[in-house]
Amino acid sequence: FEPLFEDSRYESKTAVTNFEKLRSADRVSAVYVFGGPMSDTLAPLAERAAVPMFSTEYDVRYTAGRKYVFRFANNAEDYARALIESLRKHKRRKFAIGKVENQYHNTLSDAFLHTLQEGEQGSVMANFLPGEKDFRPVFPKLKAAAPDALGVYLSPGMQHAFFKELQSAGLKLPTFGTDTFESRTENSGVEDVVEGALFANSVVEESFERRYRTRFKGSAQLVHAALAYEFVKLFG
Repeated sequence: FEPLFEDSRYESKTAVTNFEKLRSADRVSAVYVFGGPMSDTLAPLAERAAVPMFSTEYDVRYTAGRKYVFRFANNAEDYARALIESLRKHKRRKFAIGKVENQYHNTLSDAFLHTLQEGEQGSVMANFLPGEKDFRPVFPKLKAAAPDALGVYLSPGMQHAFFKELQSAGLKLPTFGTDTFESRTENSGVEDVVEGALFANSVVEESFERRYRTRFKGSAQLVHAALAYEFVKLFG
């Protein structure tokens, strides 16, 4: 059993080059793909080449109607249902979402909004560009909307900057979001604003989490690392 690694740098074009190398030169038995844009691009290629492809993405479009493409994760609706059920227990009914414009966060936020029931309302309050760090212009809009809870669907680094600015503005309100809330680095220094945030995630064994934090000095992408680790154990 020999794992081979190629870094696409989150670029679809590079992912295609890497896939062709792994398929033709390395003659791999299967490919494991991380990231929405790469999964979207490689799924039809893997299907045509009859190379088993596994992805940790939550969007079911990659696998629908395909024989060789599989998701090694729950779908986005599973996470949305778990999250909304928890929010309902806290009597939250009106939601606003601030999100970064990328495939992963679009999939999760869309699933959340589509899972809302009668008597509940939600909308995307703001779309941010990747890497954006000044969120203060949306704060007046947030105050005017007065949601019961704010969805924060932002990438690592962006989320920390968002909560730092909320903290500086003296704004504190119930929040919910994605696995980024699991990162201690993202929460460092803004614990008072992040406290009580709700998010749905896959279970990570405590023993794996301890080893991961020790080895990598943090918890960034912890759940995706755990999924990959469990896949390798099962595949091996």
